[in-house]
Amino acid sequence: MLNEKLKQLRKEKGYTQESLAIELNVVRQTVSQWEKGRSVPDAEMLQRIAEVFEVDVSQLLSANPLTNTEQRDELAIQLAKINEQLAIKNRRSKRIWKTVLVIVIAALVIKGVATAVGLGTYLDNSGFPTKINYDITEHSQAITIPEDAVFVNPDDKEDTYQIVTVNNRDYILFGTQSRTITGKMIGDCIAYNAEDNNQRYYSLVYGNDDYIAEYYVNGMMEQFNFLRAVDTVGQDIACPDFVDPLDYGVWKK
Repeated sequence: MLNEKLKQLRKEKGYTQESLAIELNVVRQTVSQWEKGRSVPDAEMLQRIAEVFEVDVSQLLSANPLTNTEQRDELAIQLAKINEQLAIKNRRSKRIWKTVLVIVIAALVIKGVATAVGLGTYLDNSGFPTKINYDITEHSQAITIPEDAVFVNPDDKEDTYQIVTVNNRDYILFGTQSRTITGKMIGDCIAYNAEDNNQRYYSLVYGNDDYIAEYYVNGMMEQFNFLRAVDTVGQDIACPDFVDPLDYGVWKK
């Protein structure tokens, strides 16, 4: 199985889930989901993993050495599907970047017009108003996110989560956005990563501070992540309708 092979090679190469995630530019939970067989990397990521582990893609897909023609044929079919997936993705990427270019040009035009007519105080930044030249160092809390600040699922010691502490409360990843985010959902910027102030945390207009939103500004085609307070684990609390919960073990009822 691919998930077992990934876990085996990761340990053989001396990677933790966190260090491998950094190498692949994904979150640690993504690696965890691969190893638990709850999701699989796409073809492009599979190729990247093979490069990091210094193995062929075939070694990732085959749990055992290929000993007969039938196994080799099956592997060839899998590789052909991956190659086809890569080709489709490349074609889609070209179309996406053309669309992105048009959107960026349109956004610049709109910004110029808004500034010219005196409406430049606010921009529509990923669906919610953000002040231009907003100095987060004066209005938000600078936080550090130590790699060893980890929450461990008491029911599964291998199910771990990066802790983010904001206003003396610990949060871990809970979900992603399920639909377009507007100013009626996201509140003020309450914290930012002291080592990368593009990584920011926002309060929610919804309810209390059981949830906060995480966002990377100056990124293209990014979405919000939503974090939930650690002290609510095991509690049945309402989830905002614009949050799509991830299938993580600690949040399962």
